[in-house]
Amino acid sequence: MKTQFAARTTRTLGVFLPTALLVGLAALLMGSSPATLKTYVGSKVEIKARVTLFLSTQCPVSKVYAPRIAALEREFRPQGVKFTGVFSNVQESQPEIWAFTQSHHLSFANMKDADGHLAAKYGATMTPQVFVEGPSGKILYRGRIDDSADTSQVHTHDLADALKAIVAGRSVSRPETVAFGCIIRRPAAAVASSQITYSHDVAPILQRQCVTCHRAGEIGPMPLNSFAQASAWRGDIKRYTQSHQMPPWKADPGAGEFQDARRLTSKELTTLASWVDSGAPEGDPKDLPAPVHYTEGWPLGQPDMVLQPDRAYHVEADGADVYRCYVIPTDFAQDRYVSAVDVQPGNRTVVHHVIAFIDGSGASIGKDGHEKEPGYTSFGGVGFTPTGALGGWAPGMTPHYLPPGVATQVPAGARIVLQVHYHKDGKPETDLSRVGLYFAKGPTDKTVHVIPMIHGLEIPPGDSHYTVTTVSAPSPLNYHLIAITPHMHWLGRQIKATATLPGGKKIPLISISDWDFNWQNTYIYKEPLALPKGTTITMTATYDNSAKNLKNPNSPPKMVTWGEATTDEMCIAFLHYTLDREHLGAKEARAK
Repeated sequence: MKTQFAARTTRTLGVFLPTALLVGLAALLMGSSPATLKTYVGSKVEIKARVTLFLSTQCPVSKVYAPRIAALEREFRPQGVKFTGVFSNVQESQPEIWAFTQSHHLSFANMKDADGHLAAKYGATMTPQVFVEGPSGKILYRGRIDDSADTSQVHTHDLADALKAIVAGRSVSRPETVAFGCIIRRPAAAVASSQITYSHDVAPILQRQCVTCHRAGEIGPMPLNSFAQASAWRGDIKRYTQSHQMPPWKADPGAGEFQDARRLTSKELTTLASWVDSGAPEGDPKDLPAPVHYTEGWPLGQPDMVLQPDRAYHVEADGADVYRCYVIPTDFAQDRYVSAVDVQPGNRTVVHHVIAFIDGSGASIGKDGHEKEPGYTSFGGVGFTPTGALGGWAPGMTPHYLPPGVATQVPAGARIVLQVHYHKDGKPETDLSRVGLYFAKGPTDKTVHVIPMIHGLEIPPGDSHYTVTTVSAPSPLNYHLIAITPHMHWLGRQIKATATLPGGKKIPLISISDWDFNWQNTYIYKEPLALPKGTTITMTATYDNSAKNLKNPNSPPKMVTWGEATTDEMCIAFLHYTLDREHLGAKEARAK
């Protein structure tokens, strides 16, 4: 067996042991070992169970479970339970495993399963996946740790319940559950001939659509900018692209043409699937595209003004996602006109998205400053009706200037409220996100206005296809639609908006047939849409308030109405537009 004993041994002994000795120690650990172990205080207890955990340094589910695993080990070690971590993914190196176990405080033995021997022995296919053996070596429990990666949604503590039963000498009531997470990765097959290779066909697709996020320091949980990395994750590349979960672009094709669309063509989807099915061959490295050089700092140049909270926010290691709002004064003595905005997350490993709102009414005054951490928590919005929106950031978005003569007005004395969505990664993090403003340098002819289309809600429990439709009043003026921002919560399933022109012609504005609250966006049209006086807009949204909806925050389902809370719902489409008749002309924005 080529397994190598890693993190705990090298730290405890203070040296890097010879490979032969590491192999021997690993074999001892996984085979028949003495029936006692030392607790934290040095006393000895009888070994009643051995827990073998298959983990990954890159799998986001494995990362988020790390604090729970560490807590379970601390709880059950004094009761005679021995934990061991096993890393079987081909692409994960010994130093990466060491760094992972240290940063996540996994103080038990961890090892690299170099040839997949242990994964094969146990029949492990996922990370995280757990196997519990009794003193005789019989598997008494296998499967998941609990039933949700989100601690606020955990209902069954499967591993803890199994260990409690074993320690007490009882049989495990549920000896097998289905593990979920990431597939354990094996080396790519050696395929000599294939028309589709990584170097010639796959690397350009990943570079264009995936590597923006899946590279070091970005929110993508694993890098995909080399053959070794892509081939290791090939199964998930096919799985997530075929299901259209990745790239994270929810707008359906054929309903609006948008900037920065992260959508794979049918040809690209077929290429990726065929490459995986043929064994993921590398091809000739000479065929690789030129590497992309990503701009550090501000892609549009140094902003005229940079705004940020007064101090960093501390993101906890584990638990539900956080929606944190930061109130930032601008101290403008007069109205200012902004032609571009660049929102930059401070820590892209945990920042999921950022939206910058304008508060010109003072509604945000007093919301901040009541807690130890900066900002305040508000799910889904900012807790009040903003007077405007500046823009935002989501993975893959790039900043753009508005068309010449078009700008967003920030009123004198306004405050900017940054809402930051944090997705935890299994270890404590800090973030200090910021927003850069680029003032209009020439005359501003038109300002961007934002108006919400809203529909009230009373979604009955058990209804899996609750649909509402609202139609706007005919527009009294000619206008151009620049962007649209749909918004629902966890029960939302579909939302679409259609413009009907005075003559009856219909223009689809947007359609999202698989709504995901975690992947919201402001969709900016490639070309503003000219909508004449008399145009109406129809918005239709569908919700699933049944127990079958795994995202339903209420168990059992209950009547859901409009509200800001996680358990409430919303139905909004924010319309970003300019008025054709507006000509500010003489108003000129100053850069300072």
